[in-house]
Amino acid sequence: MQGQPARSRGMGGDVAWVQHTTPGLHISANRSRANPHSHSNVSAAGLRLIVALQGPLQLRFDQQDFRLQPQHQAQVLLVNLNEQALFQRHCGQPGIELKVCMALDHPWLERHGLAEAGKQSTLARLARGHLAARQWTASAPLTQLAQHMVQHRAANPLLTQIEREGMGMLLLGQVLEALGDTPANSPATPQLNRHLQRVKDLIDSGEGENWSLHQLADAACMSSSTLQRHFRRHFSCSVMDYLRGQRLESARQLLLSGQHRITDVALGAGYSSAANFATAFRRRFGQPPSACLR
Repeated sequence: MQGQPARSRGMGGDVAWVQHTTPGLHISANRSRANPHSHSNVSAAGLRLIVALQGPLQLRFDQQDFRLQPQHQAQVLLVNLNEQALFQRHCGQPGIELKVCMALDHPWLERHGLAEAGKQSTLARLARGHLAARQWTASAPLTQLAQHMVQHRAANPLLTQIEREGMGMLLLGQVLEALGDTPANSPATPQLNRHLQRVKDLIDSGEGENWSLHQLADAACMSSSTLQRHFRRHFSCSVMDYLRGQRLESARQLLLSGQHRITDVALGAGYSSAANFATAFRRRFGQPPSACLR
């Protein structure tokens, strides 16, 4: 196998691995403690894949902004660069970040069957447009695979590179399979996409955090049942599940500030008891609310 061996690093509880595999393919996975900062670099031409498990992530390629804010499932971002682009990253708040990234150059895609996919395939159209992008909520299997990659520790160090490349190719296969069912082949209209994004933005911003399903449906200019059906199809979870996830994230931020009691935060998040809140919080973040107060 060609390429450089995998590297791992750890400091202050942060772990990451980066691996150059076959020429033209680069895979990295990391769990890191993000502190407020901004940085930039020049990104080479090629396809960039980011699977965000925990964030949020605020990114920019040239003048195009992207925000990934995973909730119950990972968020997937594919961006194509036909030339060098200025990559900028901004982190506005401290927290844990979990993500898997892949960089694929265009010759690698050609060697691995881009032409056979057909000129009208979603991937081919994506690869023709500079800064062309697709973003969607990952399936449960893709999310689980990305989580496994972040946590990967090979029992036999000699197998580390083989195992990680194998997981990377499996992840890429699932992403490209999902891409075949995204915008190009979806019956959703641009207007429907805008309405659904409006609902998501209302929830993400906090403005619609206390709205009912009926109110959110009115904002989307559709019935509650229609909103539920299309929202689940586009974001892989129900409207109310997404809303509950956002409320828990807001609650976590309040606890991290150290200025609020768990009971008060639980009531503000819509839970009738601190016990119910603690159960939902542990299920979402893998730790009790009290861990945020340390």
